[in-house]
Order: sequence, then C-alpha cells, then structure tokens
Amino acid sequence: MSGRVGDEAFHGQATPSARARPTIAVDAFEPGPDVEVVFADDDWRVASVLVDHHPVKPAVGYTVERAGIRVAISGDTAVCEGVRRLAHGADVVVHEALLTAAVSPSLLEWNAGSRSVGALASSTQPATLILTHLIPAPRTVEDERAFLDEVREGGFTGHTVIAHDLLRLPVS
Repeated sequence: MSGRVGDEAFHGQATPSARARPTIAVDAFEPGPDVEVVFADDDWRVASVLVDHHPVKPAVGYTVERAGIRVAISGDTAVCEGVRRLAHGADVVVHEALLTAAVSPSLLEWNAGSRSVGALASSTQPATLILTHLIPAPRTVEDERAFLDEVREGGFTGHTVIAHDLLRLPVS
C-alpha cells in the first residue's frame, strides 16, 4: 500500500496542464529463490528471482527474453545466488557496480563491487556485460576506466560497457 500512497502523492502534485495519468495493468507476483516466468506472450518472456539487497526485502532481478536473446538485469543488489541463476546462459548481463576501492566496505555487503561483477561475468560468460548504477558516479574517462579495471581484476575479459543515460545497444 505504501507504493500506492507515494504514487498518489506524486500525481496529486500534477498541474492542471499535465497530461492524463497513465493507466497501467499490473500482475502481482511473489518472487522466489528460483528463476520463475512472471510474464510471457508470443514474443516476450520475463522471469524473476529474489536477489540480495538487504536490508531491502524483497529485492528482485529479472531476465527479459525476446527472439532468442536473453538479458539478465541484476537490479540493485550484491552478487548472489539469484543473480548467478539469472546470468547463467544470458547473452547480456546488466549489473550495478560500485568502485570497490572508493566505497565503504559496509556498502559492499549489500551492493556489488566491480571486481565481484567481473568474477560473476567470468563464470557465466555473457557476450556483453553492462555496468550500471555506478557508485561513485564516474565524471571522467579515467573514472570509467577504474570500473573496467576492477572488472578485469575479477577475471572477465569480455565486452564490457559503461552504461550512460539513454544507452542503446544492438544485440544479436
């Protein structure tokens, strides 16, 4: 109910000139420890699994599959068994990454350091690894390089991309 209250408060601030509020159909589901399909039609398949972002519970990661291409999305989480299950066999893994050398060790208890994301990708071998939700936010090419260096230290030598707003990547 708290999400709905927040949603109502947000839309309650709209000015009269704002467009009509969108209507969204929601199919609730109970996330679990196993990867389970939560939506499927003729073209798309979405699956979910619980991930570790304690103390926030539940936290969920997803795979989105279309035309034989599977993208695993960690959400905001540490590398954990749920993310490993999602990443297994994925063509693309999108994972949050903290610069291990620049954040408090306590943050790494419930968020993923770039090095651990590199180790995950090394063991699951996606064609592309995309780093997102970067902390601290890189401001220079050298800052971005530090994230990539840690991924390499984790063992992944494959194609790695630093996400930017509105990034679009063709996947085949």
